Amino acid sequence: MARKGLFDSWMDRHNKLGGQHKVPRLTADRSFMEELLIMNNEQ
Repeated sequence: MARKGLFDSWMDRHNKLGGQHKVPRLTADRSFMEELLIMNNEQ
């Protein structure tokens, strides 16, 4: 389960927080998911 604020943290890390930016769709490339898993386990 994703921790509260995980997607906001990811978007802030990639300078996409606010405005019309959206969380990207998941694809066959797991790089986005792997980064979220690492960030989720940091705290």
